[in-house]
Amino acid sequence: MHARTYIHTLIQTSTQSHAQP
Repeated sequence: MHARTYIHTLIQTSTQSHAQP
């Protein structure tokens, strides 16, 4: 697993969670 992919996944998931009002 690439570190970039792993980090990007965490950021994407975090963004989706905070995207909810």
